[in-house]
Amino acid sequence: MPLEKEIPWCTVFLCGGALLCHTMVLVGNMDTSDTVHAVGKSVLGWSDVGTSLAESVHIELDSLLQNVTTVLTDAIKHTMMAQGMLDMVLSMMGSAGESAALLATSDMSLLQQDAVQAGNPMEAVIEVVTKALSALPHFQEGLQAFQDMLANIKPALLQVGIWVNTFADKVQ
Repeated sequence: MPLEKEIPWCTVFLCGGALLCHTMVLVGNMDTSDTVHAVGKSVLGWSDVGTSLAESVHIELDSLLQNVTTVLTDAIKHTMMAQGMLDMVLSMMGSAGESAALLATSDMSLLQQDAVQAGNPMEAVIEVVTKALSALPHFQEGLQAFQDMLANIKPALLQVGIWVNTFADKVQ
């Protein structure tokens, strides 16, 4: 007797289940691929925003930073000039005061020793005071240089203050 043909149900269910599982994995992979593609487009958009922001900050801040650098460099030059002038004036005032003190001391010692005055002490004092006052125009030049330095540094310091107020909280 010949064998009857049977349908191999186990094999059919096994192959059907494998086909169904592979199809579900394929659909899941396709959805994941679409999601990653959408994220890529979003990231591309945000990278364009970031690049544009960086370029605009570069364009806007570059000139401001150059201006502040120039102003601060000029202010340093003026500060050095003012310092030199003030040092010169203080030196002249100090040496004039020292000369007056030496003259007064020598005149006093002459008066004490000889009880005779070798000249008019007021003339010598007036000469020393005149020499000290001759340094006054140099003092005015030093003061003017100092005021110029303050006027030159003010815009740069105001800009730095604006930047500190703008960016301080964000940086910390």
